[in-house]
Order: sequence, then structure tokens, then C-alpha cells
Amino acid sequence: MLILAEDVEYTNNRPYLYESHKDFLIKSMFHKTEDILAEYTKKITKTKSLEWAYEEEVRLYMPILVNLFEGKKSHCLTYHDDELVSVFLGCKMPKETKDSIVDLAIKRNPEAKIYEMIPDPHRYKLKPKPYA
Repeated sequence: MLILAEDVEYTNNRPYLYESHKDFLIKSMFHKTEDILAEYTKKITKTKSLEWAYEEEVRLYMPILVNLFEGKKSHCLTYHDDELVSVFLGCKMPKETKDSIVDLAIKRNPEAKIYEMIPDPHRYKLKPKPYA
């Protein structure tokens, strides 16, 4: 499953549903609405501001698809417990939320490394610190 992970694209520009008027016309006439929305959802999921480029993040995009015939949500792919190797907690995340995520992660893989992000005292960036 992790082979499907893709690099995040860092840019100063927000992604658009349509890149141009021509793109709108072509997609409107020749593509299904579901395909257009799926492409856009993937694009916004994989795009972040250049300010975050130092993270060099990789994301696994797995949408929960709707079964149009039965109206039921499909199940996402699962992963093996040992595939969860590390968790990075946001620096502004409330402690209760951090503790809840840590509990879930440790239940999946007690060997997982848990970090919290802290401001670097010398640069405008965050750095990981082992979570205590």
C-alpha cells in the first residue's frame, strides 16, 4: 500500500478546480463529474504552501468512495501494524488530542516512534522532539 504514497507539491498558489476556461470546457464536455472531483480532491490533498516545504512530506491518498449502486461507503485499505513506524504531532495540538493519538498509535505498534514538533529556536521552522 505504501508504494502508492506520493510527494506533496509545495507551491505559493492554491489549486484550482479548473486551470483555465478551456480546461473547464473540455472537462465539462468529456469527463464525468465524479472524475473531475476526484482529481481535484487528490490535488488539494497533495498540495501545501511553500512555507511547509522543509517537511518533505509524503502522503498516501485513499479516498472513501461511495458505492453508487447501494449508497454505502467503501472500506479503505488497511495497513499492517508494523507499517506505522512514526507519528509526528503538531506543535499547537492540545495535549488531550496528542495523548489520544499516541494511545491509538501505541496500540497499533508499540515500537512506533512518537514525536512532537517544536519551534526551532534559531530558524523559522519546526523540529521533531521525542514525545514524553
